[in-house]
Amino acid sequence: MKKDIDIEKLKEEIVERLKPLNPDKIILFGSYAYGTPNEESDIDLFLLKDDLDMRESRKYELKAMRSLRDLRKKIKLTE
Repeated sequence: MKKDIDIEKLKEEIVERLKPLNPDKIILFGSYAYGTPNEESDIDLFLLKDDLDMRESRKYELKAMRSLRDLRKKIKLTE
């Protein structure tokens, strides 16, 4: 049985959580972007932020991950 998710709500939640980090661009890809996630799907994101060196980039990545860490738990797949 196919399960649906409100992709627009997911996008809004991601943008809201990442807003304090001021990313230049957020790209959602993978099964959630295509609207075909299952119980084991992760959320695939690519964040762009110009002018970060390697150290700053790693710190930025960790902050983003912390901002989103419980997001998947909040997502309910509905039939």
